[in-house]
Amino acid sequence: MANISSINAIVSSLENSPSPILTGFQCIDHLTGGLHTGSVITVGARSGMGKTSFALSLATNLAIKGNVPCLYLSASHSSTMLVSRIKTMLINEVGESQLYIDDTIDMDFAAVDKSVLEAQEKYNVKVVIIDTLQCLRVPFIEGNSRQDQITDIMFSLKSMARRLNICIVVMSELNRNIDKRDGLDGKRPQLPDLRDSGSIEIVSDVVMFIHRYDYYNVLVDALGNDLRGKAEIIVAKNNFGNIGKCELVFDSHRVRFIGYNN
Repeated sequence: MANISSINAIVSSLENSPSPILTGFQCIDHLTGGLHTGSVITVGARSGMGKTSFALSLATNLAIKGNVPCLYLSASHSSTMLVSRIKTMLINEVGESQLYIDDTIDMDFAAVDKSVLEAQEKYNVKVVIIDTLQCLRVPFIEGNSRQDQITDIMFSLKSMARRLNICIVVMSELNRNIDKRDGLDGKRPQLPDLRDSGSIEIVSDVVMFIHRYDYYNVLVDALGNDLRGKAEIIVAKNNFGNIGKCELVFDSHRVRFIGYNN
């Protein structure tokens, strides 16, 4: 059945739609307008660059500091480990929180769907963070490549985001080819670096990359400026505004990302 709506009905729904949710990172919110319901946001980075640290920093900004109900799905880290890291980030001052964690091992999309539906019914979650995309299991179908599997997952996530009127933030690995490129600028992530599938770029409403110079042991720039702890968040695709980049601080002692104004 076709999904046909009148323009008047769409305008009316826009007028009554909720405002985007602020991430707590002012520079990101300036570029993207925040987290939009019905959207999928992909955050890509090389292994060890800080995907989980960024995901947890975002989760604490939303659910602890911003009081936004948030579900964190992790097939690779236990809830105990994640909470321990959050306590380190916040110096044990967790307090009241609307953060809910599902650390089901061997998680597939059916498990994701069940968890999100339950969390929305019980806690009215507005944002779902998945760490990471490549850890989700897909049932074996003969003839299907890993690229086909990732494509199926991405379209299913987009359908879920629109159906439940939530924002889904997906952490994603990047191809290792990025490390073979010459020069510091060559190491800066680009859309083709997304691992396993071009559908990640196609389906995502926003694609961001985490890039840290000190990850590659580059500690000063050509002018002698200190690059330790400097992190670039590169917005490479943005259906809600401009592309560009902003700067955050990676606090290695508390293993978190913060804005320069924090």
